[in-house]
Amino acid sequence: MALRIFAVILLVSAAATAWAWCGPHREKYETAAYKVLTKKGEMEIREYPALGLVSAKMDAPAKQGANQSFRSLFGYISGQNEESAKIAMTTPVFMDGDQMSFVLPEDVAQKGAPAPKGTEVALKQFPGGKFAVLRFPGTRSAASEAKAEAELRQLAKDSGVTLQGSPLFAYYDPPFTLPPFRRNEVLIRTN
Repeated sequence: MALRIFAVILLVSAAATAWAWCGPHREKYETAAYKVLTKKGEMEIREYPALGLVSAKMDAPAKQGANQSFRSLFGYISGQNEESAKIAMTTPVFMDGDQMSFVLPEDVAQKGAPAPKGTEVALKQFPGGKFAVLRFPGTRSAASEAKAEAELRQLAKDSGVTLQGSPLFAYYDPPFTLPPFRRNEVLIRTN
């Protein structure tokens, strides 16, 4: 009995330590604005404004392509741009098919982001609108994204929500965050 109590205390302590170390890091960053219009079970219907993005293509293989894209985007916000300006990291990191994008801080987007050096990254505009959104934990993989997308599509169908187009995936946490504590989302445009 004492061994069980010790094991439970140890497990709770480990979980609390992991949360304290991994969980609150995303709160340090500006997050893309949105408004929750309705919530239907685990699915939210959100309204997003237009957002300024800096984007990079991901080449195959997927993991290496994502790593290179991240390095290019991080280089841009670290000063590898025409103004040598440092730009704050934000959340989420958007993944859209073969493209990774960082959201520009609102003040940078409003005054005009500096032009990128080279052709690895490009400034883009994310058109605002309504999206059905579902959160899911874990690490990024084709399997986890497919599962989350299928679940969102089913929730939308069950709720009578019409979806339009392909999914967009949003990742909020640094890579050292333990998978159960990660905030990931799948978004699909709706009317």
